[in-house]
Amino acid sequence: MEFITEMEVVLRQYAPLNVNKWAEVPMHYKDKMWDDLMEKYNRIDGFRKEVMYNFNHMYRDWRHRKHLHYKQFATDEERLQNCLDAITESDWASLVEYFGSEPFKRMSEQNKANRAKQSTSSICRDSKTKLYPDLTEYYKAIHQRRTDNTWCSDKAQNAMV
Repeated sequence: MEFITEMEVVLRQYAPLNVNKWAEVPMHYKDKMWDDLMEKYNRIDGFRKEVMYNFNHMYRDWRHRKHLHYKQFATDEERLQNCLDAITESDWASLVEYFGSEPFKRMSEQNKANRAKQSTSSICRDSKTKLYPDLTEYYKAIHQRRTDNTWCSDKAQNAMV
């Protein structure tokens, strides 16, 4: 859990909010985030792709939480007056502009329609108890073969040691 928390701290420290998606974050920011993590966690060497994949999901979640705050207010004027403490006013202004743009609104409506069509949940939890697995169980679930519980790679197995 400490590693995930550190990833979130690093993400918020370096990732700009004035780009529309993770793929548009300039590489020098991503390199700096990776370097900061490598200073503290040398065992992640060789897992850059996986770490960047997780940064992507964290970035989307972070922006989603900003969008939830945005939706609490009726007008852009109100939204701009209620900037979140954790981000700069210029970053918030960029987000307000983006969330109010026609392309974002179209994408949001399409995503809502697609979500309504889904018949199963994408949440990894026990369907009977509704409990989420602990991180170790989750890691094993995504890195072990279902047929015989063998590891999909030596790197994945060694990360558990």
